[in-house]
Amino acid sequence: MTEFTLSYREVIPDQASSENWKEITLSTGGTQSTLQDIKVAERANGFCYEDSTKYHTRNRFIYWRINYDILELVEYSLDVNLTGNRIRYKFKDTPILDGISIHETMENIIVLVPTVCSVHRLIFSHPDKFHRQDKLLGTHPDLAAPSIFSRATGLEARNPSTFHVFSGPSTASDDLPTLACSYFLPETEEAIFVLAYSSNELLLLKQSPNGQTVSSELKGESLMPRFLSGLAEKFRQRNSDAENIVSLLILVVDFETYVLTLSRDGHLKFWSCTKGQCVAVIDILAETGDVVKDRVQGAILRKAVDENGSESIIAVYMSFTTGSRFYILKPVISGQQIRIVRLNTLYPSENDLIDFAIQTNRLWSAWRSEDGECVVYTASYKSNNWTRVILETLPDEDPLNMSDMDEHYEPRQFYLDYIFHPGRFPLSVISKALSIYKRQSIIADSHLTASGLRQRVCIAMENEIRDALIRPMVCEDDYLNCTEWCWQKFVGAVFLRKMSFSFLRPMDPLEHMTLCSDNMYRDQFINFSMLAEDMDTTGDVMDLFEIIVYLEQQMSEKFLRVFDKELYNLQAPDVVMANLLERIQSEMDSQFSDQVITMVNKITDLYKAMHKVLELLRYENTLANPDNEINPSALYQFSSQLGVSLVAGCLRQQAQTRFQICRNLLLICNILLNSKNSEWGVLEAIRSVCSPEIVVLTQASFGMLWLSGLTALVNLPQESSMQRLTPIKLSPVFNLRTTNSCAGLLELFISSTGGDEARKSFARVKCSDEALAHWHLSLLPFLNHMRHIIWPISGGTVLAEWLLSSGQHLWLQQYVRLLSNWCEWNSCTRSFLLAASFLTTGENYKAQELFQEAAKGIFSDQFLEQRILKGVEENPMKAYTNYYLKVIQLFELHKARDCAISVANTALSIVEPDDPLAIKRGPLSHRLAASVMYEQGFRLLHLSTPEALEKQVKCFLAAKSVLQLCNPDYAWVVRPTDTEDEEEIAFEPLAGSGKDLEVFKLQKQVEVVNINAIKRDLLFASAKLKLVRFDSTSPVNVTTPIELVTLLNSAGLFKTALEICTNFNLSYNSVFETLTKHSVLLTEEDHPGAWNWLAENDLQDLPVNRDSAADVVWQLLQECLEKYEKPNMTVLHNVICKKIINMKANIPIWLLASYKVRNAAELLRLLHSSGRLAEAVELANDYLLAAMGYGKEFYGFDRPLAPTAPAFCLPVYAIQNLINELDVQNSKSIEKPYNKEYNNLKDLFTKYLATATRISNELFSV
Repeated sequence: MTEFTLSYREVIPDQASSENWKEITLSTGGTQSTLQDIKVAERANGFCYEDSTKYHTRNRFIYWRINYDILELVEYSLDVNLTGNRIRYKFKDTPILDGISIHETMENIIVLVPTVCSVHRLIFSHPDKFHRQDKLLGTHPDLAAPSIFSRATGLEARNPSTFHVFSGPSTASDDLPTLACSYFLPETEEAIFVLAYSSNELLLLKQSPNGQTVSSELKGESLMPRFLSGLAEKFRQRNSDAENIVSLLILVVDFETYVLTLSRDGHLKFWSCTKGQCVAVIDILAETGDVVKDRVQGAILRKAVDENGSESIIAVYMSFTTGSRFYILKPVISGQQIRIVRLNTLYPSENDLIDFAIQTNRLWSAWRSEDGECVVYTASYKSNNWTRVILETLPDEDPLNMSDMDEHYEPRQFYLDYIFHPGRFPLSVISKALSIYKRQSIIADSHLTASGLRQRVCIAMENEIRDALIRPMVCEDDYLNCTEWCWQKFVGAVFLRKMSFSFLRPMDPLEHMTLCSDNMYRDQFINFSMLAEDMDTTGDVMDLFEIIVYLEQQMSEKFLRVFDKELYNLQAPDVVMANLLERIQSEMDSQFSDQVITMVNKITDLYKAMHKVLELLRYENTLANPDNEINPSALYQFSSQLGVSLVAGCLRQQAQTRFQICRNLLLICNILLNSKNSEWGVLEAIRSVCSPEIVVLTQASFGMLWLSGLTALVNLPQESSMQRLTPIKLSPVFNLRTTNSCAGLLELFISSTGGDEARKSFARVKCSDEALAHWHLSLLPFLNHMRHIIWPISGGTVLAEWLLSSGQHLWLQQYVRLLSNWCEWNSCTRSFLLAASFLTTGENYKAQELFQEAAKGIFSDQFLEQRILKGVEENPMKAYTNYYLKVIQLFELHKARDCAISVANTALSIVEPDDPLAIKRGPLSHRLAASVMYEQGFRLLHLSTPEALEKQVKCFLAAKSVLQLCNPDYAWVVRPTDTEDEEEIAFEPLAGSGKDLEVFKLQKQVEVVNINAIKRDLLFASAKLKLVRFDSTSPVNVTTPIELVTLLNSAGLFKTALEICTNFNLSYNSVFETLTKHSVLLTEEDHPGAWNWLAENDLQDLPVNRDSAADVVWQLLQECLEKYEKPNMTVLHNVICKKIINMKANIPIWLLASYKVRNAAELLRLLHSSGRLAEAVELANDYLLAAMGYGKEFYGFDRPLAPTAPAFCLPVYAIQNLINELDVQNSKSIEKPYNKEYNNLKDLFTKYLATATRISNELFSV
């Protein structure tokens, strides 16, 4: 893999979604921990799956965190949404040690957890077991996949074979371990735990797969008797703490398992797990030849997180009073001799280390700087150069410092917008902060939506402000001051509770040169073709970026806000910059312009350097050939909610960086043109070539930056609104999150149409599987494709279409406004889409004006050509006619008839007199059009091909749609009928005429077809088309509904079959019998192919566990039964139960419950006649008890048996027959198998009869 030479940048994904945790409490019985005051540090780490060739394990990881006795495990994927992915284990009163490790086998994921008195193996199924229906997820990307934690139970974690409670070494007295490490040996499936005590004792625990645990102490080589060894260690500890173990790990070298311990003085010891003793002691400083006079202040040992059996790399960190260093080492074993080989030594500039991690080629370290801030550095073993990772700037705890307040400032709204800004704070953090802030009245609730939590925050803050105001009457200034103080206090509480993780992503060259200008050199860009082709120009580009960074450092916040505000108000960037240049020079030092010119003079070829930067800022050259084949694996890239958030965060960062570059380039151009110190040819090239393009790029970058900061509107488009826009053929919108939580507009777009389009484009890039294997390799190329879609001057209209289709009308209006005065690309298309938006929101006159304005682009804008004018490009007048007909149709669908008439008049004034506008209205023209389409569909019945069937569906659909525009009295057409059908009509002769009865035979030639008949024809054809598309072997020439239902049943298209039965008055019995059969068969044996036909039955509304086909099909059966069984009827209940009984399966509880309420007597007879005596007896008992008032609601009784209750009857003869049957069965066997059931039922039945007789007598006496 090619070494990445640029720096990295932190991006914090949106973690504001509600957290639904599965809670499991474990009590191992170890009690010694409760007797000591134990302090363990909070820790967090992660694990990534090994196989990156499968989309469901690629970019998938587990994040864990420990806090005293609580372990939190969360599984994430950048490519697939996971359900049930959060689990929290509480090891009751047992602190967890920092020695957790996660391991992957072919079958399982194993989490090893050491605590101060026990060790645990938490075992979860491997993701491969959950993804046997890959094709289903490919067809239905909105279906989430189950996490490996979704099936975890407390019973499994409490299984004695998965944990062990240990006792400390004999020499450790009552001490508890302070350090731990763990490892899993895949060959033997043995878990190894090592625990270190403050007295330097080491306890080794080996746990076999069946839970058997062997405990042993690791001992150093010594001639001292064993009973004195502990005493010697105690004595040695009193004299010096240099030998104290400060870090340990388990390492496998040449198939031998070793425990490595690092002491405070820098001695590395190798302990053999096989021999149970120390086999080597290595002085790191002496072995590496380094001479350090200072005493070691601290030491940490780590191993490579991506190591394999053939290459084990470790790193030792040592700090001294004069500095610190990292030793990168490789253990080498030769016979009985163990030594280490130094691969490199890295010398960091910081001294206060927080933590570090190593890979086989790179080291990552986190430090605390002198001002208390966290900084992160990374270094490659090859280059020895430390590169600072650019961390995300955290939101200011005092948001008032971040905004330019105006006279309309309202604290409540401002702080609410700040706190609930998409991705800023997780909802769980806000909820926890609220519970701490107002403990007495607010309880933390992780299931709250954003709107619900927002309301609770408002209530809490209003109460707090009221309590803080001493006097009931205060002036406005005092009230505002008190309000701000209370809100700032709450924001501080939110910051204290914030916990999240982030990604360190690679930067592109523009970001690196902007953010790491103090650490760049030419060779860094050798892997980037646009910069590697001319390294001299690259050097000039680097010098130019030094100026860009210098200007950014000199800019004041006030200037930046003014520049942004003027651009938002549609002022030209070059004009704004020219007006601000004088103010900039007055704010900065007098030598400001001279300094810029001096730095510019260092550049050899300024024009070429500036042209190269502009080339990097364009995006057109990043696209793949649209004719390339699609790589299916790439279609899942960054498609999960977390992946979408990551991409949105990266785009937001890149938009900010690119806008800064454009703005500062514009400032450089203005300074140079004003000073006129450069050569005339260079200045003219900058003025005429570079400056105009910089202006356009500045405006485009500002548009992207503005877009990346928007919050999506929560109102989703209504289906009726979208249907009225069907004439303009908008691109479909899918996977639109219907959530109440605040989400960024860019995130919503990427999770929907935008991300899908980017993935389709990205999937055509010819790249190796290695380039797609990990997110940090595929992220930058994917961002290029995503940026192209939202780049205003790319020529696409996907974003504007999506804003209209997704109901983001306000943002569409603002988006069009921002591009209105400079962006010539697709300007008429934007006007057209904005007009449709105004039409949807009821602003018809604005829409009319924009539609007329958009007509100018029908020959220049690709959208208008493809969607509006298809097939009429050669005739300009015909094109205008077609355009205005579309517009008139839109106005008519929105019932804006006055605008339709006005547009028609405009159209008539444009077209030539000999080619009048073909506007025909009224029932006759509609019926004529419908008749033509229906006749075409009717004739296609004779063609038995899928293509003809598809055309037939379209014809019937068009006929139905046109007839719906007619008055119901005229909504019909005629069709020819079978000429062989004759009808006899008899005429009786007149009385007294003497003539015989005359009989005439009439042949019926046509018949009237109303809209309902056309709908049935459409349904019939659509069902056949769906069947053929699902199973290409199915016959097309199906002519009868019964035959079609049979074929649909065989294919598993049950909902379609039921719809045919409903519309053609057929019995549902065969459909429910087949569906019941599939339910029983899938329960007995899972069949992965079932997902194929299940997916065709519209599963979106089924709240079931999607990893089990059996659960899904039973839920489908229940949904269909509830929909198609008539009230108070049990025909379908009876069919289903008979089928289940015939297949010797158990009747589901929900089906029994429904049957009991509707007709318990029929169910009783069915069970009895089927030989299910035990179930029949149980039902009869419950039925009798319900009649007497015990559980009456479960059997449909409003009131129990009482004198005042309405009359009802029980199947006494059926119950008596059941009692007699039990008696017969008992008499046939000596064991009397039903003796108890017989006596209980007979007694209860006798009691019921007595009660019924008594009540009847009371009613008679009354």
